Amino acid sequence: MKRTLILSAGLMVSAVLFASGYRESHAGIRIELEGNPTMGYSWTYTAGTAGIVKEISADYVKNETTPGIVGSGGVFVFVFAALAPGETELRFVYTRPWDSTIEPAREAVYRVKVDADKRISAEKRG
Repeated sequence: MKRTLILSAGLMVSAVLFASGYRESHAGIRIELEGNPTMGYSWTYTAGTAGIVKEISADYVKNETTPGIVGSGGVFVFVFAALAPGETELRFVYTRPWDSTIEPAREAVYRVKVDADKRISAEKRG
């Protein structure tokens, strides 16, 4: 699974548990990445094991700024729902899509666990 979003070099990653509404019996995980889409970078993630979690939304929320100010950052919010018990790794990399000659500028890796009751937890690695 691959998803691309634009981000800036100023990046902060956090995971927050929430009740997803995907289904009452399902829990979800929310991963927030601060960034600035005007910088030309893309944020791509892959899931190590298919069928454990599913992306249910990916949104960008712009920071409030003074009217007329351009280039302001915001927060990219990825929401994943639990599908089946197991473990997987969500690996996010930050690159400029047109320049494949350089290594990713940033990387964030989460170890995600879903238990038999479809409760989900995430631990940031590295």
